[in-house]
Amino acid sequence: MTLLYNPRIASIFSLHYTIFTITQTKMFIQDIKITRIFSDKNGDSHFQDVFQPMLYPIGNKQRITKTIENNGVKLFEFAHDFSCNWHLSMQRCYYIYLMGSQEIEVSDGEKRIFQTGDILLAEDTFGRGHRSKSITNTTGRAIIILL
Repeated sequence: MTLLYNPRIASIFSLHYTIFTITQTKMFIQDIKITRIFSDKNGDSHFQDVFQPMLYPIGNKQRITKTIENNGVKLFEFAHDFSCNWHLSMQRCYYIYLMGSQEIEVSDGEKRIFQTGDILLAEDTFGRGHRSKSITNTTGRAIIILL
């Protein structure tokens, strides 16, 4: 294992750190993408892509984030014909999609699809909110981490 400090590579890949591990078989250079829904000062909701830094190497082929404090975990299941009109997030929370797909629309008109493996950070706790619907023919499931 070799440790390399290279500010040029770090800036190219927008890393939140400049020291990373290179192994003979794999190089970790990417943080975890999370899609955020938030409300602006006018109450309109929007999407934003944010990245969770993967900072701590644990062994040759694993990395882990810092601890993300939370206030509980819920399991969420939605039917294949689920549809929910404009609503707010119950509180700041992550949705980690385990199966199924949802289309979510924010009040600025943008729509995105979330499916297995995607992470959504819901922070639109005031304003118009968002609407969502299932776009799969099977039951969907997600883990909700309350923040």
